[in-house]
Amino acid sequence: MDYPYINVSDGKEIIKSITDIGNKNGAKIWIQNGTLLGCIRDKGFISYDRDIDLGMEYKYWNDNIISDLKKSGFLIRFSPKFTKENIFKFVGSGKKNAGGKLRLRYKDINICFYLWHEGINEYKNFVYCNYSSKPSNLLFEMPKNLLVPQMRDMFYDLSVWIPKNNIEYLNYTYGKTWREPLINYIDSELHNQNKEKFLRNIK
Repeated sequence: MDYPYINVSDGKEIIKSITDIGNKNGAKIWIQNGTLLGCIRDKGFISYDRDIDLGMEYKYWNDNIISDLKKSGFLIRFSPKFTKENIFKFVGSGKKNAGGKLRLRYKDINICFYLWHEGINEYKNFVYCNYSSKPSNLLFEMPKNLLVPQMRDMFYDLSVWIPKNNIEYLNYTYGKTWREPLINYIDSELHNQNKEKFLRNIK
């Protein structure tokens, strides 16, 4: 299903509402992926973007956040969980049954909300998130220093959190040509090549 392009007013409302919920509950929520790309390159939403990408560290997740999202009118489509034994060597058995990514809807806008888990042992310099809502042997694996810590930046008239190493993050995620708009990026071979860098197959 193709979602409509993001309306600036509604998009700003969504980001403010979700980040305010995070602040209320002691969680720092940042913008990432295409939303961060738009912030840095386009100084706003990418004109052809169809979703909003947000992230936070899982260790700050709590039940009040999901409750407040529902009260604010967000439709939660699914919450995939870390349940497979072979995932635990990356994220730790103490995180069993923890949600890895939420997909939210609000005013027909799709929101991808990534809950990043700290890695353990030899993977402590990485963070992890579910790749898909469907049964999958794939995890997102990201060098932790590309997402943590964060800094403040302006997104329109909103003060938002973004990864401090945002240029390195964009280079890693989209390749060094990210400053050149590519409308069909999601269907491009470049996207497939870049995606392989941060997908870990746990078979």
